[in-house]
This record gives sequence, structure tokens and C-alpha cells, in this order.
Amino acid sequence: MAKATLSLIPASLDVLAEIKVGNIASERVASKIGLTHQHTNDGIMEWRRPKSWDKEEEAVSYRVLLLTSSINENNNPLQAFLEADAEVRTLTIVNQKFKAEDISGKFDIAVSYGYRYILRQCQLDEIPIFVNMHIAYLPWNKGADPNLWSLISRTPSGVTIHHINSGVDTGDIIAQEKVEFDMKEGTLRTSYNNLKLAIEDLFYRSWGAIKNGTAPRIVQDQNAGTLHRMKDKKSFFDRITPNGWDTKLSVVLSQYDALSDLND
Repeated sequence: MAKATLSLIPASLDVLAEIKVGNIASERVASKIGLTHQHTNDGIMEWRRPKSWDKEEEAVSYRVLLLTSSINENNNPLQAFLEADAEVRTLTIVNQKFKAEDISGKFDIAVSYGYRYILRQCQLDEIPIFVNMHIAYLPWNKGADPNLWSLISRTPSGVTIHHINSGVDTGDIIAQEKVEFDMKEGTLRTSYNNLKLAIEDLFYRSWGAIKNGTAPRIVQDQNAGTLHRMKDKKSFFDRITPNGWDTKLSVVLSQYDALSDLND
């Protein structure tokens, strides 16, 4: 498992980002915008602002925490995007559980994208802006496997960025867009990948409002929509996906409908 950098939060304002040595995509982005770097004993590379930037006024800067399922991947466009933002003072990436005291007073913004652990209210209270990126058109398909459930339940498919509260994907909405599936050639895997591309693009367009605190807060109807857990598909998933996640969406839907008819 890749090592989380939570314990390596830099004290110096000169440190822009911490990334694993060998992260080629991130190194390329950092080098392109003129950063210098030094290695630490923990195999982490600290990217620092060049001395030529010292004269520039740092009136606005943000300490960002990125919660994700994995860290330091060679192809992580969200990480590269945040690292390239000159207003991001530090970027710390975490894929493990942590305590509220670990983050207290250390971050201005937290972004959750594919993070696999439930966040408690005491953790949310430690960071002023805490947002989540969910590949569903909320309030439909909160929770797990939204691309599957939007397909078989014939509910809207899309992506949503929302403020996080103590519920499961129930926080106020910042931005969302519908995404149509390719029912002719698309598979569960390609639908998932397309939703990821869509929400990353939506994040890029929403980031300015998120970081300066002007992002919208559209309250969700807590009695509307749907919620699914990982276990909810266990009883039928293998029966409707002969090729697993590479099964065509049209096949998944027809198999599910046939199975439903048998159970009626």
C-alpha cells in the first residue's frame, strides 16, 4: 500500500506539494511551472517555490487535503491540477483512516474523491471547506456503484460535487451535470470512466468558487432519491454481468430485466 503523507505536512510556506518519488505525471507538471525539489528520507519529494517567487505577494494561498482511494499514481489529473495551482500552498494526499486531531488547524480545504472511509462529524468540523466528488446525479444513487444503479433502476445518471455532512452523499450541492450512457457500445467500465472524466472536468470549472468560499449550497431533499450499499448488488451482480465490469450496458439491463421478471 502506498504511504499516506499525513504525518509529513510541511511547516514551511515554501513547500507547495508532497509527492512520491517517481510520480512522473506530477513531476512533469511541477517542473513545467518552475518548481524546485528536494528528497526527504521517507521517499517523499517536496516541491518548493523558486526564489524568484519570493518577491511575489502571497495574499491568497490554500492548504489542501485530498482524500482518495490511492495516492501518488502516475496518472492522476486531479492531483496534477491542484499541484499546478499557484494558490495552493500545500497539497497533502491521504488514502488511509485518520483522526480529527491529525488534521486540526492544518488545512483550509478538503476534497474527497473516491475515499473509502466514512468521515465523522468531528473530522468535518476541523476543516472550513469539505467537499465530495460523487459520480451520481444526486439525490439519486447515493452510496456505492452509482453507474450500475442508475442503469438498472432507470434513474438519472450524472455527476455531483457537494459539501459533506454526516450523511451519505446528502450534503448541499455545489454543482452537478447529467451524463448520458452509450447504450450501444458502452460497458460498465467505460460508463464508470466517462463519469470520472465528467466529474473531474466539473471540478476544474468549480474549483475557483470552492476555494474562495463562494460555491453554491443547494439543499438536497432528504426524502428524495435513492441510496445503495456495496452489499445490495451481491445477490444478482454475477448473474447480469457475464463479462464482469466489461459487460455491455445493454446486456446488463436486459439480464436484470429478465431476472426481475422471474422474481415477480
